[in-house]
Amino acid sequence: MSAPTPRGRKRQRDAPAHLPAPKNRNGFAFDGSYPDLYDTVLNFLEVVHGVEDLENSTVEAVFDLSNRFDCDHIVKKCKKFLMAHIKVPLQTMLALSIRHNLEELKNKAIDLVKTK
Repeated sequence: MSAPTPRGRKRQRDAPAHLPAPKNRNGFAFDGSYPDLYDTVLNFLEVVHGVEDLENSTVEAVFDLSNRFDCDHIVKKCKKFLMAHIKVPLQTMLALSIRHNLEELKNKAIDLVKTK
C-alpha cells in the first residue's frame, strides 16, 4: 500500500480509472419503454423519505418497489395502509395479496367481495 500524500489522498496513478459496478444490481433503465416509471420511482422515493403519504392511486407501485428493494419499513406501511383503507380498489387489493403472499389481506378482499 502506498503512503498517503500530504493531503491524505491516493496518488493519481494509484487511483482506479473507474469504480467497479456492484454485482447483482437492481437498476432501472429510463429508456421510455415504461413511460410512468419516472413518476412511479418518484412516488416511491417520496414515501420512503416521508415527503408524501401513501394514496389509493400509488400504493400498488410503492408496494411493488418496496418489496423489490427490500424496504421492510415501507412494506409494513403499505400492508397497514391496505388493511385500514377500504377505498383501495378490490382488484388492486386482491392482486397485491396474491403477488406478495398476504393471506390476511387476501381474506379481507374476499370478505369485502362477499359483502357487496
